[in-house]
Amino acid sequence: CSTAFANNYIPSKDWKPYSAPELLKKIYTRAEDKSIDVCLIAAMTDFAHFVETEPELFSAKTRRVNIQGGAKAREEGADPSVFLEPDDSYNCFCNEDASEFVFQRCQELGVPMTI
Repeated sequence: CSTAFANNYIPSKDWKPYSAPELLKKIYTRAEDKSIDVCLIAAMTDFAHFVETEPELFSAKTRRVNIQGGAKAREEGADPSVFLEPDDSYNCFCNEDASEFVFQRCQELGVPMTI
């Protein structure tokens, strides 16, 4: 195994990592409108922070948000204008406030969700 090959994947000594919200903003800024499909498979804390601080960018560039987890069941005949709420699946439970925020903002901003 060549170390030259491995060196292609090792960051330089002056490299600084991005925080999740910084990286999301960088990706979203460079993306075309409605070109990003988000897949949330863990706690939604960092993504909720991004959506809270950059709602216009999120809305303009996101095609769909896919959430591993679930939504609370609605009773038959329930008011369809009432927003879906996250259930108690693990990734929603990890940060309930963030999950509720992401669910609500997606619906308020008209960003489709697959749950």
